[in-house]
Amino acid sequence: MKIFVTVLVTILVIFILLFAAKGIFGFELKFEKPQKEVVQEEKTMQEEEKTEEKKEEETKEQQIEDITEISAQILKQGADGRQVKPGDEITVHYTGVLLDGTEFDSSVARGQPFSLTIGTGQVIQGWEQGIPGMKVGEQRRIFIPSELAYGEQGAGDIIGPNADLIFDVELISIDNEEKMDENIEEVKGAEDSVEEEVIEETPEDVIEDETEEEVVE
Repeated sequence: MKIFVTVLVTILVIFILLFAAKGIFGFELKFEKPQKEVVQEEKTMQEEEKTEEKKEEETKEQQIEDITEISAQILKQGADGRQVKPGDEITVHYTGVLLDGTEFDSSVARGQPFSLTIGTGQVIQGWEQGIPGMKVGEQRRIFIPSELAYGEQGAGDIIGPNADLIFDVELISIDNEEKMDENIEEVKGAEDSVEEEVIEETPEDVIEDETEEEVVE
């Protein structure tokens, strides 16, 4: 009897140990699985970051190769209406950067739009050639080679010699168009006033009045 009890207890102990071991190993396996996933995710993120960095470097190199002549990319279409042409007085917002993304000037950052007259030499040739054709509300990215920017002399501490530039330009208004509209309205108003005066008393009306007075007499 004692032997039977001993064997039974031994069997129970073995089962308990097996279940305990299974539970422990099962928990450890469940714990290790997320850890492996985390490590894999970290590796994937690192690879993606390296890929992005490589793409950025390739893009910069491509940009340097591409800016051999002036070109423009429309970021936002403008409203319907006439386009900027030489001689127009305009107001714009702009941000200028080097090919590596270094910002050197921005009217947006200053919160003060910039006004100029196209075709009068107030700005670099890249602007003179890149802005005509824009419509009010349009946003344009202009890629300017160094010979149409500041050339061999550069400008300030940031823009070095032979630096190609990129400008994001937004056309806020064509100012002389607004002045022209105001002048047209003034001319129309003056014409209307003259017409009213003429209508009030024409030579025919005067003659008719005099004739009627003679007939009455």
